[in-house]
Amino acid sequence: MPVADQGPLSALPLAQYRPYSRLRLPQTTVTHASFPAVDAHAHLGRWLTGERWAVPDVAAFVDLMDSCRIIAVVNLDGRWGDELEENLDRYDRSHPGRFATFCHVDWALLREPGAEAKLAGSLERSVAAGARGLKVWKDLGLRVQDAGGRLVLPDDPRLDALWDAAGRLGVPVAIHTADPVAFFDPVDPRNERLEELLARPDWSFCDPRYPRFDRLMAALEAIVAAHPATTFIAVHAGCYAEDLTWVGAMMEKYPNFHIDIAARIAELGRQPRATQSLILGHPGRVLFGTDEIPPKRAVYEIYFRSWKRRTSAFPTLPTTRRAPAAGRSRPLIFPARSCNRSTRTTPSGSSPAWPPRSRPAVRFGHGPAQQNARDVLAVARGGVQVAGRVQDVERGVGGPAQIARVRGRTQQDLLRPGTPQRDAGHAADGDPGVGDRAVLQRHLDGHPGHGEVAAPAAHLLEGGPRTGRGGREADRGQELVGP
Repeated sequence: MPVADQGPLSALPLAQYRPYSRLRLPQTTVTHASFPAVDAHAHLGRWLTGERWAVPDVAAFVDLMDSCRIIAVVNLDGRWGDELEENLDRYDRSHPGRFATFCHVDWALLREPGAEAKLAGSLERSVAAGARGLKVWKDLGLRVQDAGGRLVLPDDPRLDALWDAAGRLGVPVAIHTADPVAFFDPVDPRNERLEELLARPDWSFCDPRYPRFDRLMAALEAIVAAHPATTFIAVHAGCYAEDLTWVGAMMEKYPNFHIDIAARIAELGRQPRATQSLILGHPGRVLFGTDEIPPKRAVYEIYFRSWKRRTSAFPTLPTTRRAPAAGRSRPLIFPARSCNRSTRTTPSGSSPAWPPRSRPAVRFGHGPAQQNARDVLAVARGGVQVAGRVQDVERGVGGPAQIARVRGRTQQDLLRPGTPQRDAGHAADGDPGVGDRAVLQRHLDGHPGHGEVAAPAAHLLEGGPRTGRGGREADRGQELVGP
């Protein structure tokens, strides 16, 4: 039918538009990460699913983790009290080293006398029980109210004792402040997330009764600045995936500020060069995460492919015929010399085997309570835990891969505010015909108790950036992927 004769199609509602891709390009299937990875943002409990567990069969989920090369998962659904104990029993205690559960605090305590001390005491009890971190959701700043019915923002002085307690206990705060910027814009034809907001009107915060997005970001920065001894993980690309310049400035200014990439690969994929600059400029401080309830193989494969240098094309999401919201995602860009093909062989000529014959163990809490969260972050950022220490690889400037050596650093060294963050992922088979990682693994194999090399976000699939003593990869030699 000629276009002029389309009639009703010219006014087709957006919700009824169901295009299918006409691309004729190979689609790469990536079944597992090239390096052992930690999913630092997952929901496995009952907080978001009511009475049922998000993971009905934990053993089957562990098998999925093994097949995807996910050595550990951070469960953000611990809550507090009996619910925390049940999460710890189901995951952390039943599968030591494979799960790290974060707790919450009950914001209803803000409506009681002595709220400051009660909130800090709740966190202390949860950490003593085995919680490895504190999860703070977006309801703080958007829904949580005090006894007078006033909204409580993250920088409320009544919360200072809570943030200080997290620093004193050595547990990170995974904080979700605000939501996508478009959720604060008018719901009109110009809103880039109109489809989502029409489907979920309750996700809109454009009403004046809610704080503005900039006010919430100011509150986030205020607590990060005021509590330098506390490690904050601003989830969802720093809570501001639409402005990576702001996120990068936060990371430059505050050594205690970390981020994850959970549920933001569409936003990152439409700005690949800014994403590359952010990750390579802050090695080890960008955590891999999915924000799935719970993670599934199809979702992991999308994330793995998003980091793959030679991905040619993406289909629509498996659950819909439409492309991802907020832009059409593209493969992310990393320097060609830093990329390691998943099919590359070791110097001996044999392909690295996966899954391993035995499951890798990651010790999250072998030391005092102050080190529990540091263990989680150290693993996520590329550390190898050995006898209570975190090992990273330091590459000699200009030297061959064979001179890569292991340099021991404690978890405190890695996460102490103001300490330069070094990248452990550069010993990762980065040079053709040379096996940096194999050299390191032979070293580890010769020392009983040593583990595999875990990887932060930039190193999940193809080696990621190798840095010299300056901590940055040279700009030359980049291979750009995508238009």
